[in-house]
Amino acid sequence: MKKLVVLGSVALSLALAYGCSGGTSDVGPSTGGDGGGADGGSTSTTDSGTSSTADSGNKPADSGSTSDTGPADSGSVLTGAALKFHSCPPFAACGGNPQGTWEFTGGCLEDPLAAFKAQCASLVEKNLQGTIKGSVMFTGTATAGTLTRNATVGFVADVEFAASCAGGFGCAAVPLGIGSFVPGATATCTGAATCACKISVTNTDSLSSGYTVAGNSIRVSNGEVYEHCITGSNLKYKQTAGPDGGKPNIDGTFDLVKK
Repeated sequence: MKKLVVLGSVALSLALAYGCSGGTSDVGPSTGGDGGGADGGSTSTTDSGTSSTADSGNKPADSGSTSDTGPADSGSVLTGAALKFHSCPPFAACGGNPQGTWEFTGGCLEDPLAAFKAQCASLVEKNLQGTIKGSVMFTGTATAGTLTRNATVGFVADVEFAASCAGGFGCAAVPLGIGSFVPGATATCTGAATCACKISVTNTDSLSSGYTVAGNSIRVSNGEVYEHCITGSNLKYKQTAGPDGGKPNIDGTFDLVKK
């Protein structure tokens, strides 16, 4: 399943550690109610008029609850400020004193699926949506102190690609592979020659680390570096180095407001 390894870089690289999300199924109660309880029991204990009335009233509710026209888990995953994707505006660092507590209000990411697309040229992305919520707190002085970050990112997308991108294992293997190679990700896939998948990721990040400020850069003790700009009560930042000073995890910016 070598081709599925590339999904590891679909971890959105939001400079956040990905956690596992539950709640990927929300149709059990509504479908189970009609199939086993209401219909089955009422037909044996009530007359035919009562039974047909109950059935006709319940069936429209079932068809509405099982309709799925949007991205996977958008209700349970997308909780927070909206993220934008693609064609992000240029970022100009201007520095500033980061002391205080800042709350995420949004951001813009260029292409969280870029690595997957590089290995699977047939991939077509639709309904890409994401949110972020949480805060970053800087305690200390204007030039050094402790950074405390707590954030949750939700991400959903519909993608289609040739089954050959699954390394010959077929579309049914994608949900198994994505769980192994992308921590926190789930997927549902259909198709044979072409895979149609709904991808859902929920990520949480909690970090407490030292920081220093030099010019327009905030350097975190774990090696991360961020260019930042503070104007009034607004903070915008862009990662320029990942943990241990390596390659940035993401191409994009995040917006925060002072609490």
